Amino acid sequence: MIDVANAPAMRDAFINPSKGRFECPYWFFQHLDSDGRLVVASPGGRLEKIDALDVMNVIPRPAIRVMAMPVSTFHARLSMSPAERARSLGPACYQPACVRAAQAGRAGFSYYVWFDRPELNELPSFIAPLMDGEHARLRPITSRRNMPVSNSASSSNWSADSVAAGIEKAHAKKAGSFIAAAIQAKSKMVTKLAAVDAALQP
Repeated sequence: MIDVANAPAMRDAFINPSKGRFECPYWFFQHLDSDGRLVVASPGGRLEKIDALDVMNVIPRPAIRVMAMPVSTFHARLSMSPAERARSLGPACYQPACVRAAQAGRAGFSYYVWFDRPELNELPSFIAPLMDGEHARLRPITSRRNMPVSNSASSSNWSADSVAAGIEKAHAKKAGSFIAAAIQAKSKMVTKLAAVDAALQP
């Protein structure tokens, strides 16, 4: 997740200035654009392009891995008969990727992905078919705490803030303990704290 200092992104975040809601939400990194800028998405799914210098803070989050069908494979299969598509469907039709965002619909969630192989990322707006079992695995973790989720019924940007705040609180607690131990010359405690993974979870 990324905290940004980009004017268009900040304007999108100011959803209720009349009540003093001027704090900015964290945005999710999507991919690197062809012009070198970062493509980021709000928790509600709004996309913005920002410069690297617009990034104020970064909160590391684990990638959500899936096996998804590239757009080229999807289009090739459209020319097959239904029987041929059923016979040929298998692991070879899918490639490893990371989930970028989800879209909520009447039938459930659909997903945008970014493939490990750069040449497969032909169409970022493509909703990729996933391998059997992937939707069931993703459903419990599909929320704006973990990825952008677009939904015509709600465009709230605030859902990721509690996650970011919790992570920052954990970082602050660790930093405070480290400084206190260093001041008191507790070498064993300093060594222990320094070894703790920086990417603390709330």
